[in-house]
Parts: sequence; C-alpha cells; structure tokens
Amino acid sequence: GISAHCKTCGAPFDIDQTECRDHVYKYMQDVDGELQCVLLQAPLIDPVELPCCEILVSRAPLERWLDGSNTCPQCRKVVKRARLRDAHRAIRGLLDKLVRCSGCCDFECTRGELPAHLPACPGVSVKCPNIGCFHRQRRDQLPAHLEECPYHVVRCDFPRCEHKCRRGRMKAHVAVCKFSFVSCTLQCGQQVQSADMDAHLEVCPEAPVRCPNTLEGEACEHTCARKLLAAHSLECPLRLVECTGGCAAMVPARGDPGSHDCVAFLGAALARERAARAVLEEAMKHRLLYADLSGPVQQDAQQYRGRSS
Repeated sequence: GISAHCKTCGAPFDIDQTECRDHVYKYMQDVDGELQCVLLQAPLIDPVELPCCEILVSRAPLERWLDGSNTCPQCRKVVKRARLRDAHRAIRGLLDKLVRCSGCCDFECTRGELPAHLPACPGVSVKCPNIGCFHRQRRDQLPAHLEECPYHVVRCDFPRCEHKCRRGRMKAHVAVCKFSFVSCTLQCGQQVQSADMDAHLEVCPEAPVRCPNTLEGEACEHTCARKLLAAHSLECPLRLVECTGGCAAMVPARGDPGSHDCVAFLGAALARERAARAVLEEAMKHRLLYADLSGPVQQDAQQYRGRSS
C-alpha cells in the first residue's frame, strides 16, 4: 500500500521502498520528445549527458543501469562515470514545466517550485507524530486521527488529576485514579472523588454516629445514621430540658422537671455571682494601689535624672 509521498515530486511510493525511485510529475502540458529519458520514457529528471553519443539521461535510472552494465544504453559503448556531465543549464530550464501537485491535485506551480509546496500540502501522506504509531494519513485529516490515536498523550479528565499517559493506557489509569468520581460507600447517593471519600464520610448523612449526650458519667449508647440524630436528640432520655419552675436551669429530661429544687439552684447561682464580684473588687483594689504608688516613683526618677545630667 501507499506509505508516503515523495518530498521532491509529491508522488506516492510503496511501503517497501525507502524513497521514491523515479520522480513522477503531473505535467500541465506536453513535454518535447527530445527532453524524454530513453530509460524512463518520461521527461528528464536531473539530466546528465553521455559523452559517447551526447544523449541526455535521467541521473537516477542511469546510476542503476551502470550498476549492472558499464555500457551506454543507446550505443552500447563503454561509459565511465567520471566522464558524465551535468546537462546544460538551458536544458534544465526547459524542463522546469508547469506541473500539478500529486498530493492535493489543485495546486499548480513549476517543477522547481513543487518541493517548497509539499511540506505544507494538505493532500500528501504524513506519518503520525506520536511515538510508536506508524499510521499514515493525509495532512488535512491528521487532526481527526490524533483525536483517537491510542499513542497520543492525553491528560486525565478528572479535576485535580495531572496524570498524563497514552490514550490507549488511560482506561487502566482511570480505574485506579484517586480523583475519579465514585458512589459513596454508604450509599447516600452522592458521587465523590476517591481521594475525598474520607472527608465525605465525616459529613455523610448515612454515616453511623453515636448520641453525644452524657449525664452524671452515664453516656447514651444509641447509634443511628447522622440524618436521624436530630430526631433522636428530641427523645434521648439523657437530654437536658429547661426547668418548668421558671428558674432557667437545665435539668435531665428523664426525671420530673417540676421536682427540681429551684431555690437551691438560684442560691447556688447567687453564691457564684457573689464570689465573682469579690474577685473583681479585689482586683480593683490592687489596681488603685498601683496607681497611688506609681506617682511618687516617677517623680523620684525624674529628680534622679536631673541630678545626673
């Protein structure tokens, strides 16, 4: 099959060949018969002149001819490579005819200008630039190939993941990517990244949690889903409720809120307030004493500095 296009003439050549053997052009007009190669029966390419009979022959096929025979293909006289002469510049000018690109088929230029067009020709066959891929494609169709080439290096699609690998290996990476989205292990219905699963479980509504209520060293042993904890807290026997006597004390719900000793609670609250006031008054006394002593000390310091100066 076709492997590549020649960089000189644009003609395709087989995959078994490493280069185009004899350049082939699509001429826009007929070429004079005197400018035809006797070996190729086609217009001369890089012509050289044989000294024996002064005919012009294309260089590449003549080199192959002389590899098997040292005679002239026209008169059969012995030919020495050293005596071969390049064709006159005028002859080469006559051969620079108008041709059409063999790749895209719509670009026209002289034969000498064609090599400059071919590197950008959209119709020539080019090799995929990805290492390991030997696929060949028209240059204008190469972007479509790169979108699916298994050797093309791509980045993981998951947010925060910077892993890059060949497209053909990405499926295996996605299976173990810590940033891939997976279903919550507690089946709460949320999709989270694997790396964030532990953090999600800390707030997951389906995560099992234990009631935090404690009373006089006794802890509530009730465990339920986090989403049900609020409802349990309204019924927990160890929860605290406000005293119905109006003293604003928080008392255990499992007892009789009306049996609470409001007088004792208020007395204890009053005692705590008196103790706090006493501490505050003591602090104020120390502050006033410091203020009374700081005045004379500052005056003595100023007098001492005055004598020293």
